[in-house]
Amino acid sequence: MASGCVEHVSAHKYSHVLESTKSIATEPSVSQLLLSTPMHPALQVAELQSLVASFVEDKSSLSNLARVNKSFKEPALDALYAHIDCLASFIGCLPRDLWVLKVDPTHSFGANRKLVLTRQLTKRDWNVLVSYTARIITLKENFRGEGPIPVLFPKLRSLDVHVVEGAHYALVASTLLGPQLIHLRVEDRNRRQDAFLTYAPKLAITSPLMQNIQLPSRTTYPDASLAMSETLKSWKNLCSVNCGPLDDNVITHLSDLPHLHTLAVYAAQSSHWINSTCTALLRSLKTLRISTDCGTTAVRVLERLLSDPRPSRSSSWHVGLTSIHCSTLDPTSFHAFATVLQRTCSDDLSSIEMSGQGLFQEEEEDKTPFNLYETLTSLSSFNNLADIYLETPYTPMTLSTDQLLELAPRWPRLETLHVNPLQHPITFSALVDLIRSLPVATEVSVAAIISLSDLTFFTATASLHLAFSRIDDVEPVEDYEDGDFWDLVFSSQEAIRELSHRGI
Repeated sequence: MASGCVEHVSAHKYSHVLESTKSIATEPSVSQLLLSTPMHPALQVAELQSLVASFVEDKSSLSNLARVNKSFKEPALDALYAHIDCLASFIGCLPRDLWVLKVDPTHSFGANRKLVLTRQLTKRDWNVLVSYTARIITLKENFRGEGPIPVLFPKLRSLDVHVVEGAHYALVASTLLGPQLIHLRVEDRNRRQDAFLTYAPKLAITSPLMQNIQLPSRTTYPDASLAMSETLKSWKNLCSVNCGPLDDNVITHLSDLPHLHTLAVYAAQSSHWINSTCTALLRSLKTLRISTDCGTTAVRVLERLLSDPRPSRSSSWHVGLTSIHCSTLDPTSFHAFATVLQRTCSDDLSSIEMSGQGLFQEEEEDKTPFNLYETLTSLSSFNNLADIYLETPYTPMTLSTDQLLELAPRWPRLETLHVNPLQHPITFSALVDLIRSLPVATEVSVAAIISLSDLTFFTATASLHLAFSRIDDVEPVEDYEDGDFWDLVFSSQEAIRELSHRGI
């Protein structure tokens, strides 16, 4: 590695991580007296030493433990470096004559410094670094620099990175992937689906034990790229997949995996697999996130993934799904989507989010209100629901007060209810009745009309938050008989500001 500037970082960040690790790497481990102190034979068992070290949560205590006795040094260091949030912490492990922190006068923030390597890395330096990085199990890092280094983390099992430049992919692919990696999350919303595989074409071979995979998924194609398809098919232990579009081969492969519990999938009307005859039933799925080009496609995706293709089983089979999320439903597909859920899912379903937030709204599209009652009726069969989130950002929903109060008791475990927007908000008294009918609810977001007369109930209330509410029929009022808590009010917005000001 050539000498020079490695990375711009805050002085506070580096001073903390460097000082905490430099002491272990450069200070004498302990006095000769402590090193020769007799220790109970039971504590000389390697497994027990590792167990003891795993219960020490404070890093400074682990650092001290590594110095107390030679036999405890390795287990303590393993625990100290098992979970790392900053790669800079390893600079302190290197010889002190190799690096220096210098103030960067050209940086816009005067408190920032840059790390400068003062000479070439030698093989001995590298061996010191590897002796520490080989202990890492989990790593989280936002990469801002790069380095020509080989794989450093043979024990790494979890990697969570956010990248902003193509060069960062090369850094991750060349240095951080290893044979023990089972969790990989690469976040970059601006990259196409196979961007990471361009730099790591042999990802499935390098990390054959992968269980949880999330890669950039932006694409203009309805099906998975060939590279993505071949990579996903190579992993036999997948539990969670979020890689954008899929294809027939991947869907068939996923349907054979016994431990797949989470899937995020994108599909379009032209996606081949949603209209093919390939096996697509995901029996073990618990969490499903669907993103599509339109609501009709979303309904079709749900049917393909949750319906048993065998006619003899179609009416009796129920998937144990617990959470469903779809943000690309238009008003005409809400009821159809709920009907498929009712037909295919068991009572395990506890969280439902259906919205149109992911759809692009054309100005000329019909914004006629649609009836939500049929949709909620289909969902009323799931009496273990804890969260219901229904939203159409461009089209109001119609649901009468009586219908809402009729349905609410069917969800005795409901904690969150979000229905927005309603064409006709419910009254304040109906809102009170709704909350009373949901005994464990902690959040109820339903449009309601709060009239001026309703506010008299809150004269002794310390605070009042009116979410998705509006104050109606406000007239200029000077004083209340029960106390001067309301000044002259001219508009709804002024009323809300006055409520906040008065602490009502």
